[in-house]
Amino acid sequence: MAQSTTASTSLNARSCDPPQHDLRHPLVGTLTVTQQTLTTSDASDQALVVVTAEPGTASEPALRLLAQATGTTR
Repeated sequence: MAQSTTASTSLNARSCDPPQHDLRHPLVGTLTVTQQTLTTSDASDQALVVVTAEPGTASEPALRLLAQATGTTR
């Protein structure tokens, strides 16, 4: 995990009600995810995109499998 060099940088959510998307991935099939994009107030050319699946849905383990396959788990 990268650490910010500026302690005072704040993140701004681009949407208060993040949109849901239905995706089809060749490894995990179809899944419904929520996507939220966060930006910093001082660096508009950088963004952090957070993708989540609703707990208890079939999309949750599919997204976990995809994260493991791409090496992006915590």
